[in-house]
Amino acid sequence: MYDFIFCNVPKSDVYSPLIGPPILKEILTRNSYTSKILDFNIELFHCFKQIFIDSKINEWVDLDYIFKKGIFNESYKKLLEKWSNKILEYNPRYVGFTCFSAHNFGSIINLSKLIKQKNPEIKIVVGGPCTIWIGGNELIKNKIIDYYVIGYGEEAILKILNGESFIGVNDNQSCRQINLSNNPFPDFSDFDLSKYIGNVLYTYSSRGCTQNCTFCDVNDIWNGYNTRDPKRVVEEMSNGVSKYNTTKFEFCDSLINGSLSNMRGVCNELKLFKFNWVGMFRIRKMLDSDYDLLAESGCTLLKIGIESGSLVVRKDMGKHFTNEEIFATLDNLQRVNIEVALFFITGYPTETEEHHQESLDLITKISNRYSNISHIRSAPVELQKDEFKSIKKTGGQKHRYERFHEMMKLIKDCNITIMGEKRMNTVVKGYEDNLKKELENSKEI
Repeated sequence: MYDFIFCNVPKSDVYSPLIGPPILKEILTRNSYTSKILDFNIELFHCFKQIFIDSKINEWVDLDYIFKKGIFNESYKKLLEKWSNKILEYNPRYVGFTCFSAHNFGSIINLSKLIKQKNPEIKIVVGGPCTIWIGGNELIKNKIIDYYVIGYGEEAILKILNGESFIGVNDNQSCRQINLSNNPFPDFSDFDLSKYIGNVLYTYSSRGCTQNCTFCDVNDIWNGYNTRDPKRVVEEMSNGVSKYNTTKFEFCDSLINGSLSNMRGVCNELKLFKFNWVGMFRIRKMLDSDYDLLAESGCTLLKIGIESGSLVVRKDMGKHFTNEEIFATLDNLQRVNIEVALFFITGYPTETEEHHQESLDLITKISNRYSNISHIRSAPVELQKDEFKSIKKTGGQKHRYERFHEMMKLIKDCNITIMGEKRMNTVVKGYEDNLKKELENSKEI
């Protein structure tokens, strides 16, 4: 018998294993509980062409829209049956599902139903960044799951096992912050890392965010910004090198430079090693020496959310920086030979044609000026059902897909690689198909 079986279910990233379950596994081990991680997501990745051949699906990213809608064929349903039996073989007291994105919803709900049908005594727990949106109370009411955890799961999982109540469990509130420096190193021993395509491990120096962008739910999940001792961060990375034979890392922080003092501390520690790392970064005033330090620490690429070329739209989004600050940041990153991936959003509700043109103009200027732009990702704002009554015909949402396609064409014309092009085209097609159906039933737009 196992106390806890953690499950990574489709559809999630196959670049590297998610870091949450390995942290929780080590916490349970230290508290004399038994646990194991089952990686069904990577299993599907290595057999998906056979499973979905009758749907004429040829790319892993083509599954995004299918998994978001939960439209599964008979072959996948048989796989769910197989996985539920696999879980039951371990005779667990609890089964935990990681809800990293909306693409996990269908697998979590269907597997939970199968487990409950076969053994109603097993308690099912859902946690992870997207748990806030899965509708936990309704799932509990319908006896599909028993617990859901929003935000920090380190203390919550022990409280659940001990039968104690806890803020953030089953109450739509974020769990209280913990001291991240006390967290143990994640235990990836249950994963076959050779099956992942990145040869990289995730790590973190903070949770939460210092900003409050209107389109982002990070602060709802993590209840503020929380940093980790830089020495502890680098000790964990060194442990990963010795145990799992990789020197490549990606920080899953919302912002690696949310706290400049913390960023400097991590970089100063990393200067002593030969690791390569990637992270999310925001436009802000920094010293030239900060950029030198980033390069010296092994940083190879930074992902930056510019979102719009319009100062007005950026302010509406909660992003308060100027175009001059954008160019100053990119100048410094090019100077120290750090590659950059940029993010843009099309169709924000307050975006006009003029604002959209400003985004196109900014991309053109960037492409003419910088040689270290690795990728640009363009993504449209998704129109939600309850927005049909409030979005006017002249609003940015009305033309978001046309603008998306125009931006994608410009990026290609500028000879810049589009980040996740196949993925975005798949997602947008799903959005467009859904929009057509919604418009058929709506007289508001």
